[in-house]
Amino acid sequence: MAIFGWTTKNQTTTYTKKARRKQMRQVRCTSSFRERASGQSLKRSRPSSKRDLTQMEHLQRILIFGNAGTGKTWLAREIGEILRRPAIHLDDLRWASGQYGVARDNQLVFDEVVEPGKAESWLMEGVYGWLANAVLHRVTSLIWIDLPEEDCVANILARGIQGGGSEEDFQELIKWVREYRKRENSSTSYAGHEKLFEACAGSKVLLKSRSEVINHAEIIRAIAA
Repeated sequence: MAIFGWTTKNQTTTYTKKARRKQMRQVRCTSSFRERASGQSLKRSRPSSKRDLTQMEHLQRILIFGNAGTGKTWLAREIGEILRRPAIHLDDLRWASGQYGVARDNQLVFDEVVEPGKAESWLMEGVYGWLANAVLHRVTSLIWIDLPEEDCVANILARGIQGGGSEEDFQELIKWVREYRKRENSSTSYAGHEKLFEACAGSKVLLKSRSEVINHAEIIRAIAA
């Protein structure tokens, strides 16, 4: 029995056994906790891989659209280099080669958009909502670049006259760009692009500034790395 804090031999043995049992329980609990923690860590890492896979799947069929001068072509080229994928420029299909302002047959152009749209992966860019609609149901990533009109005009002025157009043609283009939010019943207007964006059921993003466009390219670079 205990006398003023001391213990007998039998009590000491009993306490020692109890202490050992308690210690063993603590060891088992600690091991179990580590196993659970390890399992949880593995479980947390798995969604990351799935998320990366999902993000890559979103990059299978990319469509970039917006007003002229927003940087669609630049972004398409950047993404094309990152993904090692050629970009389809709708302007190249829409207009007759070497003939500024001469449009090709609507049905012919539409069919030339539909056909590559059947592929497993592709990258397209352009301003034409009616052509974008031809492949919208196949899009896995829709990118709408909506910069202020004056930023678009500044970009167009910086690159100058292209495609053999005249100064008069160039001024008409600038005027057309400035009317982006005013045009009605046009698939190339803000309203037309807004409808296109809302109709897309897949992954989509709206970029509102040059820095956001550049940043989006870097996001895709990181996903593809």
